[in-house]
Amino acid sequence: MCYVPDETHAWLQAQVISHDPSKKQVQVKVLKDPPHVLAESMRMVDFTDKKTVLLMSGKGQPNASIESLPVQNEATNVDDMITLNYLHEAAILYNIKARFLTQHPYTYTGDICIAVNPYQWLGELYSDEQHLAYQRLGRDELPPHVYATSVAAYRSMLHDHRNQSVLVSGESGAGKTETTKILMNHLASIAGGLRDATIAKIIMVNPLLESFGNAKTLRNDNSSRFGKFTQLQFDAHGTLVGAQCKTYLLEKTRVVTHEPSERNYHIFYQVLAVRSRFPELHLDELATDYNYLGPLHTSAIEGHSDAAHFDKTQAALDRIGMDAATQGALFRVLAGILHLGQIQVEAEQCRDALAKGLYANVFEWLVALVNASLSHASRQKHHIGVLDIFGFEHFEHNSFEQFCINYANEKLQQKFTFDVFKTVQVEYEDEGIQWNHVAYADNADVLQVIESKLGLLSLLDEELVRPKGNEESFVAKAALLMKDDAVIEFPRTSRTQFVLRHYAAPVLYDVTGFLEKHKDAMLPDLATLMRSSSASFVSALFADPVVPSPATSKRRQNSAQNRVQTVGVQFKTNLSELMGTIQATNVQYIRCIKPNAAKSPTSFDHAMVIAQLRCAGVIEAIRIARSAYPVRQTHVDFLGTYGMCFPDILGRTQSSKDLCLQILAQVPSWTAPVHFQVGRSKIYFHARVVEDLEHRKRQYLYAKVVLMQRILRGCTKRRQYRRKLDAIVKIQV
Repeated sequence: MCYVPDETHAWLQAQVISHDPSKKQVQVKVLKDPPHVLAESMRMVDFTDKKTVLLMSGKGQPNASIESLPVQNEATNVDDMITLNYLHEAAILYNIKARFLTQHPYTYTGDICIAVNPYQWLGELYSDEQHLAYQRLGRDELPPHVYATSVAAYRSMLHDHRNQSVLVSGESGAGKTETTKILMNHLASIAGGLRDATIAKIIMVNPLLESFGNAKTLRNDNSSRFGKFTQLQFDAHGTLVGAQCKTYLLEKTRVVTHEPSERNYHIFYQVLAVRSRFPELHLDELATDYNYLGPLHTSAIEGHSDAAHFDKTQAALDRIGMDAATQGALFRVLAGILHLGQIQVEAEQCRDALAKGLYANVFEWLVALVNASLSHASRQKHHIGVLDIFGFEHFEHNSFEQFCINYANEKLQQKFTFDVFKTVQVEYEDEGIQWNHVAYADNADVLQVIESKLGLLSLLDEELVRPKGNEESFVAKAALLMKDDAVIEFPRTSRTQFVLRHYAAPVLYDVTGFLEKHKDAMLPDLATLMRSSSASFVSALFADPVVPSPATSKRRQNSAQNRVQTVGVQFKTNLSELMGTIQATNVQYIRCIKPNAAKSPTSFDHAMVIAQLRCAGVIEAIRIARSAYPVRQTHVDFLGTYGMCFPDILGRTQSSKDLCLQILAQVPSWTAPVHFQVGRSKIYFHARVVEDLEHRKRQYLYAKVVLMQRILRGCTKRRQYRRKLDAIVKIQV
């Protein structure tokens, strides 16, 4: 039994019927899974077909053959997929599917926790009993859960006296925000109890930032439109004493424009829903009456009350110490942004830039206020950072936002890949086998193209300085400087596009609008006008940054860098600081997966899930973990599976490891460590060894079957002969 590649469903379960080595073709019988696949249909897999090769590897492999067809495991629905004898993306896909359909949303791949959005609340997984169980018992004693990840981080912080990080990633709608809430709630329950006032305040901050930073999109009714790194602060005894939040890349363009079926930020609709409480804001009844909120036919989200969420938002504002007067000023600014969008002027770009600047400064001010209310750095001994950040994005049209998001994911992927490699190294050392020959693909070349002195970000900065700088000139200069770089391409059919070969997939970027988004600055006159406002709240928003970072302070002291910082350079600096923080911590990984586009608790889209597993780096992690030896088995399992082929050796009274070594020594063409290694408890195989062993097993079983058939036929013939002989004797008598 194996899996075969399929253009629509990624992988299908199948059984090999025949194999023609000369033509590099295999005939298989496809099983009925998933739905709409014709049951028991026959199919020919052609290993000379480029499309087949690409489907089999995700990126392509030069020597596809029957040996590279993924083999099915006997075990399904396992808790930790690292225990699968055959670990590949098809096995991971079907194991995750089996668990999702049986309402087990969490699965491990070694130290990585994969969380599939169940699209329903599974209350029994988050009961008080479950809270306590994961605190008291070990990771291997309970089913996979995000609680195990939070406990691992907390215990490591206490025992190793080292800061921790939990990196939560996934595409929009995969459940990152909800997973982060579950994780933080559990950490709070471990570190003091949910009734503690400090902890209650920290938990209330999440919905507050969601109101100002989340919006309905095509993929998700509550999509985070910013990245967030929350540092939970603990004292020397492990008690949660405070928190600090850092935000990244707020989607400012959403304030003035969004797709027809999407919404602006939640807070605008919340204020509109309770407009009767604030008659001084002069707000109209319908959201579609406002240019910045329309043209959505209905602004309501199913099962979501904007008025009820406003009450929660206001309660959170009260909790962090914002008085009624300041809240009133805040709501006036929000209403002002909506009214600003109604003004018809020729300078629409200036109007929209002011609206975006107002909202971005409100958001920055709010985050600073939250930190001032929650942070207790003087009592902090260690922290656990929880990163909730946008996953890798690859759309039909990719602009500057996707470029920055994918740049961040490249940085995180580099850290992730290194950590996975270190895990493999530790496993090999524990097993007592060589590991120095195991290689992995580093994405440093992609990062070099983006962030080096002659990289894309620097070229964008140069183009902004030029009096007549434009996107076409930027692409032309990049094409000239990077003509020898294998990770970037420049289509000859377009002057405003380039393809960057990211770790997950090649992405085609359209640079139209890159310079404007990269600069993202209001006219100085508008900023001066806002600073001179008679409303103290507004003027304060446009004063110096509320909480300047150390890097910003140093830049201001350097007159050579006195020019306005561009979005890309600011993000590069922030990302560098974030990675520096993460590098100094012990990291846990949670990869959130969206099972289907219909938000159904029973539907599982193979192609969508495989694409996310690749973008999340899970498939790359598998390649690293199994790069040298794709298959591994315990000594006992190996003897049980293949020992029958070597009965003389199997009958010896020796250790299972020695018996395994003697079996592997029977084939001179197998050499260690090239083809296999025998560790203390496991054997690690190259694919060729497994194929040879399976061939020997088939031959052995075929011979035994032939022998059984011969014995059975002999018995049958002898019975027939005796019956005939008895009949003849009776007739003669």
